[in-house]
Amino acid sequence: MFQQAGYKNGKGGKSLRLHLCYNLTNGKMEAIELTDNKVAESVSHFEVEPGVLYIADAGYGKGKQLCFITKNHADALFCATPSHMKLAEDIDGHTKIDMVHKFSTSANHLDFKCFIHTQDGKYTPVRIIASRLPEDKALLAKKRKLRNAQRRQCKVRKETLIYAQWLVLITSLGDEYTVEELLEMYRYRWQIELLFKRIKQSLKVMKLRPASLEHSKVTVLVMLILWAITERQVLAAELLLLEKKANLSHYSIWATSSFIFQHLKATIGVVFLILAETHNLDVLLRLMNHCSSRLNQYSIFSFGSCFS
Repeated sequence: MFQQAGYKNGKGGKSLRLHLCYNLTNGKMEAIELTDNKVAESVSHFEVEPGVLYIADAGYGKGKQLCFITKNHADALFCATPSHMKLAEDIDGHTKIDMVHKFSTSANHLDFKCFIHTQDGKYTPVRIIASRLPEDKALLAKKRKLRNAQRRQCKVRKETLIYAQWLVLITSLGDEYTVEELLEMYRYRWQIELLFKRIKQSLKVMKLRPASLEHSKVTVLVMLILWAITERQVLAAELLLLEKKANLSHYSIWATSSFIFQHLKATIGVVFLILAETHNLDVLLRLMNHCSSRLNQYSIFSFGSCFS
């Protein structure tokens, strides 16, 4: 599972992009890469393991990304945007597929094989799966497209509104998997959305202090380590409540996560502060001595300067 998130490096600073590879089977992150916003989403950021199925959203749904996966003897199941794909009936790309005609159908599902453009005029085999959205979701998708076009002050193309009615997947998997099975596998990706929701709920940080890219990498990685510890502690708390036969509906997992994360961050901050001020420890301990209020005030001022 590939996913990306954004961070802002300080007020008015550059945007950063966090690339994640998450193992849905084991429920853990396997790889993390932090780059500036000029580095696009790509499966090439990670080491692809043979025999593994990789699932990703439309940001990765391109022929070049799928080709990289298959060349490493793995399989891909990516969401895709039809207008961002070049499909052909032959491997040389001579006979192009009319995507608007394909999706202008009354059928609820589409399933066909063709060839998708990768780069430099090259094409690779692909299987296209499409499922028509329910009427209410299709209507919302159309409204979003119209709203975005209005904000950008441009016209919405006819094909854009047609494509908005569909969930489109590209995959290297063959006929041994049915359309329903592939759609069900892609729905597992929702777990990554819940994961990001939990991370954002706990971290509550989207802007970092102005710093170099390397410094920002360390900051983000430390926060993610704290989040991972938080997840373990929340699970331990839930197991303890289950042992006590408590009613879990009375407890909020979000509030528990936020509390534990903030507690861990404060604890580590205090430890770091003490370590950083070891050379001033004798001055720090004088806070217990009230013989000189002026000295005590100076000690507090010196101690607090580490937070700036």
